[in-house]
Amino acid sequence: MAKELRIPYMPRKLLSVVLLLSASALHAASIKLTWSESNNPAAQDPGTVNVYRRTANCPSSVKSVTWLKLATGVSASGPYVDNAANTLYPHCYYVTSVINGVESVPSNMTFVPAPPTAAAGAWQP
Repeated sequence: MAKELRIPYMPRKLLSVVLLLSASALHAASIKLTWSESNNPAAQDPGTVNVYRRTANCPSSVKSVTWLKLATGVSASGPYVDNAANTLYPHCYYVTSVINGVESVPSNMTFVPAPPTAAAGAWQP
């Protein structure tokens, strides 16, 4: 059961970045994050990407909660696989672009819900 979400990614010039991040479940304990690079002709250096996770629902603002920095120096073309994901909890992610040592503002957040724990059904007459 794969879930894919997307957030735009644009390398930035002067801290202005839009990121497209997506997530898909590979198996019970892995989530694959992908993003698409900007086609900004002014960007000479695509830089790298930092990946952040919160093991809970996404908050109303990135700055309102504490995040775990999962990775730094990830290729700007991605992907990143979170092998430490836990199927008991929902996960929220965001990424930033890093160019010449300067980190961009956060991308929008992407949410990966916890899978259902039980299913029920009944015959309909």
